[in-house]
Amino acid sequence: MTWRDRIAALALPAGALAFCAIYPPEDGPRLLFCPFRSLTGLVCPLCGMTRAMASLGHGQWQKAMAYHPLSPLVMAVLLFWLARGLLRPASPFALADIPRRAWVAIGLGLLGFNVFRWCGIVKFDPV
Repeated sequence: MTWRDRIAALALPAGALAFCAIYPPEDGPRLLFCPFRSLTGLVCPLCGMTRAMASLGHGQWQKAMAYHPLSPLVMAVLLFWLARGLLRPASPFALADIPRRAWVAIGLGLLGFNVFRWCGIVKFDPV
């Protein structure tokens, strides 16, 4: 594995964590446009995740949980990804390493979570 491959494998988690530390969770600009929400009027599985991750990056755990309850899990995955890449530089973790079954499970989990949200079983307001 070349040094370019190592840098590429670390760029996504490092960039995401840097964004979490820099982006202001409140009163910050609305960065992303959600096509699902604009078309349906319903929240998507990731609605609130940007502000939740920024809140975690600023140590505001309660606010992060209010924006999106799955944000600590996403933060843990990013930290694991970065740590593994730094501690095992010969074999950094890449998205291509995740098996298709895992991607399907993640997608179904997010969809199931959102169904619970639409039904009112899980209540929080990401806006």
